[in-house]
Amino acid sequence: HFPRFHHAKVNYATGFYEPVISAKRNAGSSYSIIIATGIKGLDVFYTFDDTNVDEFYPMYKGRPLTIPTGAHHIRARSYRSGQPLGREINLELADLIKRAR
Repeated sequence: HFPRFHHAKVNYATGFYEPVISAKRNAGSSYSIIIATGIKGLDVFYTFDDTNVDEFYPMYKGRPLTIPTGAHHIRARSYRSGQPLGREINLELADLIKRAR
């Protein structure tokens, strides 16, 4: 129904398209970032710098990401067929690490 809503210019929630980002504690004191989506078939692009994400940034491939030295944020956005869906997510890494499992 979502394509029909879009075509009919009906305002509907898009939060289900947004990537879910979490941190995982590794052995020692390092952490990894994991990105998931609530809908299958979405491409998620991400960046650890402070620029807006688009489809020219790295695509998440399902493997935990290593946090680059000096990174303070992660930004991620879902795409389908080259079109952005939902909002760009911008999270501070320190907050993610506090909630690491």
